[in-house]
Amino acid sequence: MKLKSVDTDHSAKRRRSFALGLGGVVCLTVALSLISLALATTSFPDVPHTHDYHAAIRELAGKGIIGGYENGNFGPDDPVRRQQFAKMIVLTGVDLGKYTVSEDDVCPFKDVEIGGYTDPFFPDNYVAVCAAKRITLGTTPTTFDPWNFITRYQVISMVVRAINDMQPGLLETPPADFAATAGWGNDPVHGANAALAEHNLLLLGFDLENLNPYENMTRGEVAHMLHNLIGKMTYWSNTPRIVYYLGLNTQHPGLDDPHVRQALALAVDRQAISAALDDASAVPATGWVPRSIPGYAAITHDFLKPTAQVAQAAVLLANAGHAGGAGLPEIKIQVTPSGQNIAVANAVKTQWQAIGVNAAVVEVPFGDYWALLQSDDVMVFRMGYIADFNDAYEFFNLFRADTGGNFTRWSNPDYDQILDQSLLTATDEERWALYSALEKTLCVDELPVIPLYWK
Repeated sequence: MKLKSVDTDHSAKRRRSFALGLGGVVCLTVALSLISLALATTSFPDVPHTHDYHAAIRELAGKGIIGGYENGNFGPDDPVRRQQFAKMIVLTGVDLGKYTVSEDDVCPFKDVEIGGYTDPFFPDNYVAVCAAKRITLGTTPTTFDPWNFITRYQVISMVVRAINDMQPGLLETPPADFAATAGWGNDPVHGANAALAEHNLLLLGFDLENLNPYENMTRGEVAHMLHNLIGKMTYWSNTPRIVYYLGLNTQHPGLDDPHVRQALALAVDRQAISAALDDASAVPATGWVPRSIPGYAAITHDFLKPTAQVAQAAVLLANAGHAGGAGLPEIKIQVTPSGQNIAVANAVKTQWQAIGVNAAVVEVPFGDYWALLQSDDVMVFRMGYIADFNDAYEFFNLFRADTGGNFTRWSNPDYDQILDQSLLTATDEERWALYSALEKTLCVDELPVIPLYWK
């Protein structure tokens, strides 16, 4: 999983996980419940759980919007033909209850075949819906170029047009000073749509600096783009969806004891930190998974509280052999130099002093922060994680042993096994029970992270 900043830096909105201050914070009526089917029933050997677009591919395949090859593979790096994408985006609209497709939809383009495939509506009827909804304008008034591969720019424009058709006014116009990443907003035909898409998080998860908008979009990228479309039109409006937290280097002396980490977590006053942010959307995070995520009530535990539990924290610290902080090194809270980062870090420093723990706030330049996170010098860092998938799986997946971006250095084979089992469950309730075990590991037993607040 690639990491990038989120908040005031517009390009940062492309990533689910972000370091605070590097820009600061990234008709089917059962769309949400079908996520469980996508998790449980659809798997491709060439799309491992470490793949950047793994979650999106599973979700879209579970909905029947995309499919694999006869050999069982998905081909995430293969290009997509224009007529194939027309089918995908129309089926996405069908899934959202916005579109229908039938033989009554007559294609205006002369170079598109009339049926003849297993799906009787492919390709002409799907292309017809796209034309009628002005999702595609064709290469000319009478041609579509169905067999050519579709570019990233073309996909973005079609997605923007589809959203504008299905839910006018949903996409917010970027501010006048908005600058699309890496010149993606400069193209005279597609640039405005690319800027609009980026501003509205539709490009979340794409490495825009290293992708060429004029090149063909891959099958994996298309799945992720349509996944973002679905999220934008459905569950992305549910809040809170972001967890802001302190990550602890669990291999650093002093932080390698889970009892010490438990004490540090209990000593934090989340209510005071949230209130000081002067942001009505910020609420104390008493767990890793935000409360807007389906199954929250079944997943959450009651160990972390909104306010500091100083007495309990002091006992845990004493039981770990560090009564009053004795024997612990100075704990460095390393943050980028933004006002909010520094304020939060200083608040935590003061709260830890109540149990005798000595901490220091260390400001790290923006350009050096990512290198620090990957070095042995990191102790405590501040980050955030945003859900672009309406299931707790992606939150928990961050802590797999082989997942990038886990700067806590913590892993547990039993945790990974339970996470694998969650992909095979038949019901939401079964999956949530496994998630509850994972939440307990993270926020009761091990505490490699200290949740601060949700937004």
